[in-house]
Amino acid sequence: MCGTGKTIQIINYINQNPDKKYLFITPFLTEIERIKKSCPNLKFEEPPVFGNKIQGLKYLLNKQKNIVSTHSLFRSFDQSVLDLTKFYDYTLIMDEVADIVEVVDATKSDIKLILGEYVSINQNGKVHWNDDTYSGKFDCYKEMCELDSMYFYGNPKSGGAFIWMIPKQVFDSFKETFVLTYMFDYQLQKYYYDYNNIKYDKYYLLDDKLICGSLDYNGNKYKNLITVCDNHKMNKIGDDYYSLAMGWYKRNKTTVLINELRKNICNYFVNITKTKSKNNLWTTFKEYKTSLKGNGYSKGFAWLNIRAVNEYSNKIAIAYVVNRFMNPIIKNFFEQNGICVNEDGYALSELIQFIFRSAVRNGKKVDVYIPSRRERELLLAWLNK
Repeated sequence: MCGTGKTIQIINYINQNPDKKYLFITPFLTEIERIKKSCPNLKFEEPPVFGNKIQGLKYLLNKQKNIVSTHSLFRSFDQSVLDLTKFYDYTLIMDEVADIVEVVDATKSDIKLILGEYVSINQNGKVHWNDDTYSGKFDCYKEMCELDSMYFYGNPKSGGAFIWMIPKQVFDSFKETFVLTYMFDYQLQKYYYDYNNIKYDKYYLLDDKLICGSLDYNGNKYKNLITVCDNHKMNKIGDDYYSLAMGWYKRNKTTVLINELRKNICNYFVNITKTKSKNNLWTTFKEYKTSLKGNGYSKGFAWLNIRAVNEYSNKIAIAYVVNRFMNPIIKNFFEQNGICVNEDGYALSELIQFIFRSAVRNGKKVDVYIPSRRERELLLAWLNK
């Protein structure tokens, strides 16, 4: 569970196995200092900037240093980095899953031209660049193909989308990999592993011991700590199944509904929880942060996908005003390739991750406003399981 000792456990593992070489990847810069201080004898270092951080990473790998860095650097690995991590038997530790699958931002005309002139697609959707001598506008796409990280979903004749994935050889290049997360079964990295036939074992913590096996996702022990707002008038805005999803925001960005939602958030913090601004936490899609800001809570905004941080553990009132769905292109791509995707599980896991940035991780009571009926019912079902 979030906040119950996964990072502490892996820190203990590192300190007990100092002869291994580690690359520790964490989502946020604040956690880098924690790893350095918690493992003083292993002398973890951040990649210096030699032109760019990838060059600094290669410098440290060549010196066989223990390295700590962010997810963003992990996404930029090239083949020479993988050659070094494999040669020196590095262990990869990922504190929380990374964004390792994304839809490529390409225009329809560019996609049509690339499909028509430069690439071929295998039966699993992988894109191969056919012209080794090509140099020009589409060099970035050629490079993705050469790294085995570009895929296509759709009909090449009628259109579709390119999908970027971290190359499978990134994980193959490490002697072993540890991923620290909760509800892994519902996350994109799990579906990525299944698609690429990457084998893994699951462990959970029990009395500070690692136990191999599957863990029941049961939130009943937190039932008395999390109070979910059941105000019908305030929740009405999220009654429909797709209300407060990204599409809803796009449709209603200039309608009265956005203003109504903003007033609901303000009313929740001011009149229902009656909490101080410093104790309020809220989120929405980043494009709509400005539209929903209000007095008494604006400074308590946190990014929707925030993970692996403890800096919000003083927050006791939360507004989670979104309805999460996987990107339909990515979801359909995996399902087309025989991977079973649980979209409600994905939504629940993202919601729990956000709530557990708050004081509940320290066993304190919190109040939560979740106007999306779908999201609210998912959380209540988890709490009552």
